[in-house]
Amino acid sequence: MGGLEEIIKQINADAEAEKSEIIANAQKECDEIKAKSDADIAEIVETKTQKSEQSAALALEKIKSSANMKQKQEYLAFKQELILDIFKKALNRIETLSDNEYFDMLVLVAEKNAHQEEEGVICLSKKDLGRLPEDFEKKLADKGVKLKVSKEPVDIESGMILDYGDIEENCTFSALIREGKEVLTDKLNKYIFG
Repeated sequence: MGGLEEIIKQINADAEAEKSEIIANAQKECDEIKAKSDADIAEIVETKTQKSEQSAALALEKIKSSANMKQKQEYLAFKQELILDIFKKALNRIETLSDNEYFDMLVLVAEKNAHQEEEGVICLSKKDLGRLPEDFEKKLADKGVKLKVSKEPVDIESGMILDYGDIEENCTFSALIREGKEVLTDKLNKYIFG
């Protein structure tokens, strides 16, 4: 039986060696799979991290841009409020001028806005017609302005309407101030957003 035991011993030794080799190969394959998985996971984490950082940077940039735009809008609103306040005070100042100062200003406005070489009519409010200086038309003529004062009042607060038949020039102080406000606001917008 010595020979049979030797064969069984050899078979067991060969089986043990083959088992060890199979386990070693399996371990090696597991290690390779784990290393590849670790590398894949690291790459996925890196990609996700980069995407998250890019998303965060983009979100931060959007927030900064939005805050900057809001700041500009608030600044513009503040400037417009200041401009409006200045124009309200200017209109109030005009309306509280003495009669002489007020009508001297009307002469200047008429001189600036009258049509050259064309005769027209100045239309005033009832209040202004009631306090019209006698020499008003003469002052206009001295400036080369060919306008006569209408005896019929128009429904305006202050200033005048220049009537040339088919064409009317709105020279009320509120209209002139509104026009000045638009010009100043346009310049302000160009300055801020230019």
